Amino acid sequence: MRELETERLFLRKFHEEDLEDAYKNWASSKKIAGCFDYKKHESKEESKVMIASLRNEFANGEPVWVLECKKTGKAIGYIRIVLENERKCNMSAFIIGEKYEKEGYLEEALERVIKFLIIEKGYDILSTYFFDYDEELTKFNESVLKKVNMQKEAVLRNRKVNKENGKMISKIIYSVIKEDLMKKAV
Repeated sequence: MRELETERLFLRKFHEEDLEDAYKNWASSKKIAGCFDYKKHESKEESKVMIASLRNEFANGEPVWVLECKKTGKAIGYIRIVLENERKCNMSAFIIGEKYEKEGYLEEALERVIKFLIIEKGYDILSTYFFDYDEELTKFNESVLKKVNMQKEAVLRNRKVNKENGKMISKIIYSVIKEDLMKKAV
């Protein structure tokens, strides 16, 4: 998969040197892990394994991009896409470090990824989901997705157990379709 660029970001493959940033900015965050259904990394070794896996996916043509801030050179988040078939793809991760949430970086990256997948590559739909593990992060995720013209499709209530407190959490699904993007472009 090719690398992308926005005004303030490089969307590129992971490098081994991203380990420190990945661990510090998102992989070790309990809040982010809870929303995106992965185990919080307890060590940099776990993040190293994740980066190796994502590097392999990119090398095999899978759309996985680290978000590198042009100003600082830091890896501040990542986006991972699963190509389901020639018409549909699913965004399995759209993650940004908590300290970068209010900077608009994630919206900027998602706008570029949506344009690339739907307009340039010809996919008809991009969907995504996350869990309502953390109220503040849920509000942030929903705000970001709405800003990039994604629509809430469903809330699948009580789909997973929060292992920390035993409470049920819901899965929230968003998508954008080519038809809606084309209407906005006119």
